[in-house]
Amino acid sequence: RRLSSGFNPQPDSRAYRMALLAVIVAGVFVRLPFLDRPVIHDEAYTVETWASGSLRYAVEDYHLPNNHIFHTLLVQAVFNTLGSQPWMIRLPALLAGVLLIPLGYSLARRLYGQPAGLLAAGLIAGAPVLAGYSTIARGYSLFMLFSLLVFWLAAALLRRRNQAGWLLLALCAGLGFWTVPMMLYPFGGACAGIGLSAFLDREAAHAYR
Repeated sequence: RRLSSGFNPQPDSRAYRMALLAVIVAGVFVRLPFLDRPVIHDEAYTVETWASGSLRYAVEDYHLPNNHIFHTLLVQAVFNTLGSQPWMIRLPALLAGVLLIPLGYSLARRLYGQPAGLLAAGLIAGAPVLAGYSTIARGYSLFMLFSLLVFWLAAALLRRRNQAGWLLLALCAGLGFWTVPMMLYPFGGACAGIGLSAFLDREAAHAYR
């Protein structure tokens, strides 16, 4: 309860809520046309080698870094319940890519205010490279989502004691590593930021005692 109540900033005005909703909807419409494009090699390899096999094999086999394990498990769940159409196997990546928009808004809003948050949401929604990664059945949009979650939690925990928040940060980082080992870079950056803040800012340092 303290996590949810203490980490939520003051509510947005109605105008900002409506603007953010419009940006999210626009981001969805930007991505939808790409869902049915031809499947590329890495997507096909993920589905044929891991997602269409057993759960144990998907988790244990890492003969190639092409296996973004946590993402592969989500694709496997979709494959076994919905089917193997291109738009179906891309649903986990799409959902993560869409969630980037409000999360980017929330992080930028926390650090720099509402106008910056709305600008960040617009850039995420409209950036071609992010729209592309959101419509490819690979783990990169999940990796970006967990990265933003780690940065958001790190910023929120700078001046607050909250064990649930630290556990959630560790969980997000762990899932990010389980998806793409490149999670080392955002996680290391977040840890470095926390350490420097605790060293330079007495108020932040007090929260760790």
